[in-house]
Amino acid sequence: MSNSSFSHDVISDVQRRLAALGHDPIGEISGVLGEPTRIALQAFQRQRGLAITGELDAVTFSRLEEAGWQLGHRLLFLTRPHLRGDDVAALQESLALLGFNSGRIDGIFGVLTKSALEEFQRNCAIDESGVLTRSTLDELVRLAHRDPGRRPVTETHDSVRLVDKHHHLVIVHGHSPLSDLLGAELAANVDVLASETPNDVLAAAKANRLNAALLIAVSDNLQVEGCDLNFYESYKSHSTIGRQLSHAIGGRLRETGVPNVRVGGMSLPILRETAMPAISLSMGRSTGYSLSVVARIVTSETVRLFDRSR
Repeated sequence: MSNSSFSHDVISDVQRRLAALGHDPIGEISGVLGEPTRIALQAFQRQRGLAITGELDAVTFSRLEEAGWQLGHRLLFLTRPHLRGDDVAALQESLALLGFNSGRIDGIFGVLTKSALEEFQRNCAIDESGVLTRSTLDELVRLAHRDPGRRPVTETHDSVRLVDKHHHLVIVHGHSPLSDLLGAELAANVDVLASETPNDVLAAAKANRLNAALLIAVSDNLQVEGCDLNFYESYKSHSTIGRQLSHAIGGRLRETGVPNVRVGGMSLPILRETAMPAISLSMGRSTGYSLSVVARIVTSETVRLFDRSR
């Protein structure tokens, strides 16, 4: 879905949403996706950990819709597909700060969020429905943890998942020369499965069904030099394991002379949708290093991570 797929009315709605979030696109609602609106979209994408394109794509549009939800504006409960929004993230953060493991703070109301909400309701002697009702929200507000230094319990979630694995299944997602090399290197050390779909959301769903220990997404971006390593980060939370692994690989790549190695947190669909730790590795133009060396570095750091978790 590209810019041209959206009608005048939809673009006007997008401009209103951007303005409401503090990204004033033009000062007036025109329904035209011009340069000021593209700049506002880039600011929103940067804030939300998305690819900064200035384009109104399907992912950016859905995240704009999610950003409009505030806690208390609607009932929250487990549905198919799952409810998504900033209100869900606020609920997850509130529960996590009180010690209830709602899973990753990702703005997606899944099974772990429902279980954490039920546990909270049980502790408060509220009807254990797994639904965020007004009475449950009132209790959350009343008991809200106000220690600014307190970290959400969910930040240990990735580590626990890794330790709990009886075997270490790694999903390699993406089709590129590096993904083939990486799959072969990993197969000598851990169970590995190549993702068969180019769709990030479907690949994440399959990895979740298989209860994989780790997902590594590989892509090429020949318009830049060096490489980008990303882990999940959004809603003031991040994947602890994803961050550790990304920085470990990035450090080793720099030592071998790979130029412009950029490591950072993002909320790309492949990183947000996976229940397990995931990293995204995007390789740019090759200047003075080989992909086989990169594959060996990624493999050695992955194996080292698993060895530490045993």
